[in-house]
Amino acid sequence: MNNELPSVEVIDITENNDGTCSIEFETSDLFDEMYKNETGKEVITKEDIGEYLKDIITKAFENKEGYSIKKDK
Repeated sequence: MNNELPSVEVIDITENNDGTCSIEFETSDLFDEMYKNETGKEVITKEDIGEYLKDIITKAFENKEGYSIKKDK
């Protein structure tokens, strides 16, 4: 049985001059497939996945809809 979960790895966070931040991330193949299945999209763009991740991160902070945040040790 495979226990691998869809995952996102944050590579870098850069603070912008306007007070926002830019986040560089990598997604696993399982995450990409989950994204395609949940959105019905065949093509993954940085903009679309960024919005999708923002939604998931918000849900994870609030422990909603089965999302959570796990920090590697």
